[in-house]
Amino acid sequence: MKRYHAAFFAFTLACAVPLAAAGEGKKYDIEKAVITYENSNTLEKFTKTNRVILSFDAYGMKECRETFDGDRLKESFIGDGTTLWLLIHAKRTAHLLKNANVGIGERFDWNDVPERDKEAGRAKQLPDMMVAGKRCAAFELADESGTTTIAAWNRIVLFKREMPECGCTDNVLKAVKVEENAAIAPEKFQPPAGYAQERD
Repeated sequence: MKRYHAAFFAFTLACAVPLAAAGEGKKYDIEKAVITYENSNTLEKFTKTNRVILSFDAYGMKECRETFDGDRLKESFIGDGTTLWLLIHAKRTAHLLKNANVGIGERFDWNDVPERDKEAGRAKQLPDMMVAGKRCAAFELADESGTTTIAAWNRIVLFKREMPECGCTDNVLKAVKVEENAAIAPEKFQPPAGYAQERD
């Protein structure tokens, strides 16, 4: 199960905050949406691109993040704020994960950034960016490992670029379509019927 935890933390820890800290049962500032992202990872001259779809309801307390390999749905993270699952669709399995309190989609709020990082210049506000037709507040976060550029709309990360200090990789997550108030079936946030459930 360790490989599943590693995959989960790889895309959450950069911007995740506990749902309890999101305030008044809200992770994001809009009730529900479906956001399609293009995720590209470049290593030297090789670039791999895939599609990621984030669906959420109840202001982000219910979330589903689906990752595709071409047109094939490869895996999904689903959660309701208390329970978090990783679905491996080829194997029709649902793995119960322990860390449900950080949610799934990436949330960014400038107010969550420590003041010491702002004062030291490790966290900076940048000019607004337009991403998928949405005007986003943009920021730069830096430390000894590299630099991350983030653009957020209603506290939802619509753009993130990670550039390590070594310059060996370039990872970009960019929203290409935002559907506000989209109809989302409640079943989206639960393991599908017929999937074998596994627990740590």
